[in-house]
Amino acid sequence: MPLPFPPTAVGSNAGLGLKRGPWYRPKPQAPAPGVTAFEPVRAMEPALLTGKRGSKALKKAGYEASVPRCDNCTHYRHAQIKLFNSLPVHFPTRCMRHLVRVEPLGCCDAWAGRNGDVLEP
Repeated sequence: MPLPFPPTAVGSNAGLGLKRGPWYRPKPQAPAPGVTAFEPVRAMEPALLTGKRGSKALKKAGYEASVPRCDNCTHYRHAQIKLFNSLPVHFPTRCMRHLVRVEPLGCCDAWAGRNGDVLEP
């Protein structure tokens, strides 16, 4: 039975230019002389602000790192897979106060933070 891909280039096959398997990807070639290579997209992105400049920019923008959302509420439960009678059962993300399925980035009026914070009415 023939192999679905050429054999590994070792032993007598070495030097014959055979591929090394289905995962083989040839190395990128250098551009021809006189042709400029394209710059990667990363080089065109602006540099990120870090340190004092970054914290000043965040303060100016009114950025809040920890905003109220279901993901950081005391009543939120992450999705889980548990075994019952040796069978996996999926439990979706849910709110244990309202007993409904919720999205992690959602928020309700009864939100309570893990540190005791609550939303103002």
